[in-house]
Amino acid sequence: MRASQTGPNPEIVQNAIIAVHEAESIADIERRLLSELRKPFQLQWIRVFFHTPQMLDAQLGRLQNVQLFQRELAVSSRRLGTAVFARNSRQKFSKREQDALSQICKTLSFALDRLSKLDQSENLKLQWETTFNAIAEPLCLTDENFNIIRTNKAFVLASQIKASRAVGKNCFQVINPAAATRQYEIATQPILGYDEKQKFLLILFRDVTDQKKMEKRILASAKMAELGTIGSSIAHDINNPLGGMLSFLQLIKMDLPEDHPMRDDIIEMENAGKRCKAIVENLLRFSRQQNEQTHETFDLREVIRQAVQIMELQTRSLGIELTVEQSEREIPFSGQFNLLSQALSEIMQNAYAAVAELLRQSPGSRGQIHVAVQTENNAIEISIRDNGCLAGPNDLTLAHQIVDQHKGKLEISSRPNVGTMVKITFQNV
Repeated sequence: MRASQTGPNPEIVQNAIIAVHEAESIADIERRLLSELRKPFQLQWIRVFFHTPQMLDAQLGRLQNVQLFQRELAVSSRRLGTAVFARNSRQKFSKREQDALSQICKTLSFALDRLSKLDQSENLKLQWETTFNAIAEPLCLTDENFNIIRTNKAFVLASQIKASRAVGKNCFQVINPAAATRQYEIATQPILGYDEKQKFLLILFRDVTDQKKMEKRILASAKMAELGTIGSSIAHDINNPLGGMLSFLQLIKMDLPEDHPMRDDIIEMENAGKRCKAIVENLLRFSRQQNEQTHETFDLREVIRQAVQIMELQTRSLGIELTVEQSEREIPFSGQFNLLSQALSEIMQNAYAAVAELLRQSPGSRGQIHVAVQTENNAIEISIRDNGCLAGPNDLTLAHQIVDQHKGKLEISSRPNVGTMVKITFQNV
């Protein structure tokens, strides 16, 4: 007996319901249902429409020689759409067929609701991932022990490790090796799980390397400006009485016979006064404004002498041995005298700070700073070596900038328990 007369086999309805549950999309639902119901119900097509009832009636009313069964799909009074079953036959759907299809439509309503929520969830997930990855700073989601659950693209770039490999690892251990030359400020935000018992942490790493470099440049410039102000004050307050002292010492020396027992002491006093005058003149160089500096040709040894003389006052106070190995011949150089002096002063201050830290940590140690200048094959090499505690290359930002402006190369090498050497090279001079 035909299905339209006796009604569908319950097993057919059960298989159709299973097919609806297994479907992953609306198109998949339509395809699976038609595969199960085509022969038993003599169906030609099955569609799920989301039009308003008026629009749907207008569209379906144009069909001819087609028997239709349609049922509204809803969950908790919320309309989801309309299911339409069609067959090219004059035979109408029987009462038992209609009951079976209505039963299938109930399952279909819940399936549509599930797919709708799943689609919303996927959209929210996509929006969250897009927002998460759009953040330019490294960001990661971790558990309470800082073990990574998820990272954004910026974190992957900063850590140089694939997101899948980073999962489960400590976020600070992952990002630190790749960020050895970078500086980060860290911000954390606790997040509660769904049960409010499990806790997560959202950790943001803000790269402040460039900001710190700029701050160091500003600080270095401020130090030099302050030193220039001090130098100007010294010129007015010291140079005049110092000049008078030197004049009187020279007059006394002229009046003393060559074999006078005090003559050597007077000469030492005169030399000491001249050294003071040289130090004051060196300090006065820093009072010049940057925009007043022009390229000039000068003896590079004078730049080194000036930087060393300023440093000597500090090294003597701590008993640090400061030695200089200079070329006996003049070293002509074209550039900005003051800027190069600032660069060398920053490097020497860095060396002084490293040695001072060594003496603080290991009282009784012997602090050493050695400055050497070599010329070979139209190249000039200046090296500043110390035996202090390690000092990072980021401490020499201003020096790097000035050396680059003079088309030179600045290299830094450090070894634990040995010290640091800074080498400046100017080619084709």
